[in-house]
Amino acid sequence: MRLLAHSRAASPLRKHRAHSLSSSPCHRTHRRNPQRLLHRGQQSCTRSSASLSVTLCSRLCRLLSSGSDVSSLATVGHGAAVLGHHGNCHPDLRKVSDDILKKCCGLPLAIISIAGLLANRSKTVEVWVNVLRSIAAAIDKDSPIDKMKRILLLSYFDLPHHLKSCLLYLSVFPEDYSIDCRRLILLWVAEALIPGQDRESMEQLGRSYLNELINRSLVQPTKVGADGTIVKQCRAHDVILEFIVSKAVEDNFVTIWNGNGFSKNYSLNKIRRLSIQKDISVRAEEISKTIKNAAHIRLINIFGFNSVLVEKHASEFLNGQVLQVLNIESQVVGYNLGHVKSFGQLKYLRAGHQFIGVTKLPEDIEKLQHVETLDLRGAYLENLPASIMLLQKLVRLFVRDSVHLPDEIRNLQALEELSMINLDIQSVEFIQGLGDLTNLRVLEIDWSCSRKLRDMEGHKKACISTVSRLFRHL
Repeated sequence: MRLLAHSRAASPLRKHRAHSLSSSPCHRTHRRNPQRLLHRGQQSCTRSSASLSVTLCSRLCRLLSSGSDVSSLATVGHGAAVLGHHGNCHPDLRKVSDDILKKCCGLPLAIISIAGLLANRSKTVEVWVNVLRSIAAAIDKDSPIDKMKRILLLSYFDLPHHLKSCLLYLSVFPEDYSIDCRRLILLWVAEALIPGQDRESMEQLGRSYLNELINRSLVQPTKVGADGTIVKQCRAHDVILEFIVSKAVEDNFVTIWNGNGFSKNYSLNKIRRLSIQKDISVRAEEISKTIKNAAHIRLINIFGFNSVLVEKHASEFLNGQVLQVLNIESQVVGYNLGHVKSFGQLKYLRAGHQFIGVTKLPEDIEKLQHVETLDLRGAYLENLPASIMLLQKLVRLFVRDSVHLPDEIRNLQALEELSMINLDIQSVEFIQGLGDLTNLRVLEIDWSCSRKLRDMEGHKKACISTVSRLFRHL
């Protein structure tokens, strides 16, 4: 079990420097003009082309023949000096890799994507020549931007089916959005993109999927943990995201509202995942009718400033019979979430931005019997309704440390994660009940042992007893 204790007198957490592929000049984002991005990358990466090509060839051979992570190729734009010496490489592989690099036309993303593809293939001349032929057949006579898209298509089709779905899932997030990796994996789990029954092993498998997408250079890490090994946040490069969105829309994986309307190929009867990425306050009624009449929506993501949509139609979202994921990133002011009128399939509910003035949850929230993740850290709630203790499948409960929880916490026997709990404002019965949660793996608490407590000694004894009991469950 992992117990995270916080004291208000403790020193602030250290800030860790984010690591991002975008730190390279060749990967700096130009949102409004992908052609300019590719052109600049081509110019900066083809100066001294002979020297850089040889060095890249050597670097590529050395990395791939050793089975190493290819993400270090992200620094190609800095030139040959950054990439180091030639190293050892079989002459035949050197020749093929040199030809592959020429086909990439000096485009940094193309080089990295092909490197990611080759990293998962046998290190033989025959296999690499086949890749070269595929590239040549796909991109000869294309413009630079079309070359880039076709190379990405080759990388995409090289993915196993499960990774294709996980990659396409990035389309539900807006451009330039930094994605929390743990949250992304939980969303994959909620939508059954990760096989298995044991939740802990499913999360581990999801993490391995994400690492593989990063290793194939289709996803960029933007923040890593203090140990330098666990990726905390990630994103897709704008050009790659454009490809992902295009493919996701084409395959009817997602329907996107981008401010000007729905994405192409929009059909009311075919909406499976709806991502609202821009302000739609003017057309909130139209969108709500769309959601109400679309019988197959399993995910709704709401970004931007869409308070009107959430305020007026939250109850409709909660009562969707097929909806499994409701992720609200929009700011909401002074409105509660209405009522749950019927039993639904919702597994993941997140109020993740600023629910200012939202003081309570629906009293009949117990009807959401399939909810596994309830993330309310963005909601300024005062307390949770007693009916929440009837959610028998609730695995993860995240709240702000100002929230008072009902005493019957021991009823949530499926609970594995609980955060952030201020013990000073909870009852002794609640604290004692924590010790009965035999499946609890992560407990994050704030305990200042305030002298304002009416029963300070009772709180102390309950806290010490509970922690001891929880550790005995290990």
